[in-house]
Amino acid sequence: MREYDAVPHWVAQTVIEDALNGFAYLPQRDMEVVRHWLHQPYAV
Repeated sequence: MREYDAVPHWVAQTVIEDALNGFAYLPQRDMEVVRHWLHQPYAV
């Protein structure tokens, strides 16, 4: 993966906020990955 293809931090925040507001467009397993990435991002 190229360096500039990194997912912005705000994307994970938005996905978690959506889940907390009742949106369930990701499986639970994927939500756990996003939540983990939010706290320990692969790239800053």
